[in-house]
Amino acid sequence: MEIWKRNMYILSIAQFLVMSAFSLIIPFVPVYLKNDLGVHAQADIQLWTGMIFGATFLSAFLFQPIWGKIADRTSRKTILIRSAIGMAFATFLMTYSTAAWHLLVLRFILGIFGGFIPASSPFITMNTPKEKIGYALGGAQSGAYAGNIFGPLIGGILGQWIGFYKILYVSSAMLLISGVLILFFLIELNKPEPNNLPLSTSKNSRFNFLSELREIAKKPLIGALFMVGFLIQFSTMSTSPFLATYVESMWNNDIFLTTIIGLSVSISGFSIIIFSPILGRKADQVGPEIILFISLLGNFICYVAQALVSSIWLFLIARFLMGVFIGGLLPSVVSLIRKHAPEKMESLTFGYYHSALFLGNLIGPLLGGYLSGIIHIKGVIFLAGLLFLANSLILKTHLFKQESYVSLLMRVKKG
Repeated sequence: MEIWKRNMYILSIAQFLVMSAFSLIIPFVPVYLKNDLGVHAQADIQLWTGMIFGATFLSAFLFQPIWGKIADRTSRKTILIRSAIGMAFATFLMTYSTAAWHLLVLRFILGIFGGFIPASSPFITMNTPKEKIGYALGGAQSGAYAGNIFGPLIGGILGQWIGFYKILYVSSAMLLISGVLILFFLIELNKPEPNNLPLSTSKNSRFNFLSELREIAKKPLIGALFMVGFLIQFSTMSTSPFLATYVESMWNNDIFLTTIIGLSVSISGFSIIIFSPILGRKADQVGPEIILFISLLGNFICYVAQALVSSIWLFLIARFLMGVFIGGLLPSVVSLIRKHAPEKMESLTFGYYHSALFLGNLIGPLLGGYLSGIIHIKGVIFLAGLLFLANSLILKTHLFKQESYVSLLMRVKKG
């Protein structure tokens, strides 16, 4: 088996373990706060839950460029191992939490050591033939989304069987196993060139992130791609936390309500798993910018459909189709960033890009929750669709300056 393909399979398994480990505990944090950490008022539970999850996104947003900088100087494989082991240790320490603020601090530390999924992207792009990058990114992404889908299901079963504390042990073990897989089975072909100048004296390698960001931003397309990535996450996260309430308003029946809610959340994940490698391979054929453009327009249509339909079954169809188009989004952006990133600053560029993603993850739920009280969840979903349309216009402006929409579709047809 070719090394790049072997790496793709290893990273797909590792990303499945990492995302499953995260998803195991997500549904149970409010229960943990109430039953084990002495938080009883519902308002306090919601406040602590929001802060606990936000802490991880905040620290990840702050530290991703730092790890990207280190990866460009040392080894991207080492950064993956560091992330897995650090997250495993932080998760293990959560078993000793006796107060809500303990969990808050440890989730912040988790975000500092996090970034396993973001670190996987530059590793793939730097160790895969250019004509196979889209396919490899899509294949690895399928593992991550599978973890998002099956993690809560596994966590629910384990929660009934062994309880929340022991779920943390399982989560920590899964993270550790992913690190072991990377250590012994992942092969890094394209290692960064060693730099003999120490960090403290090298003029070009000091951690002057603002000046380095300005250097990266000189590439005209990078800033637009950062904005596209931010808007993708912002649009998605501004609606996801509130789907249960929206589905309940359409179902109007307590029978199978939780099943329908679970299906509405996970159905897009199934289509992502199926179509992400397919669209990744297509991106290698026609160009990632084309797939990204079509995926953005497709998500605009699917989000508007979700806001307009009143039938739960039409809503589920729209959610499934949305997953098809999401499967083409992030791998295409990653491929384009790899293509346009400054030489020898690839991982740092990815670090800033994933900081933009984490910023979208952080702001999206906050603003979505605020707006849902003003324009209802339907309005928030419709607004998210408009943001995907704005994304497509940004892309059209920066990547297809002289091409019409018809000529773009002709390129796809020829591909």
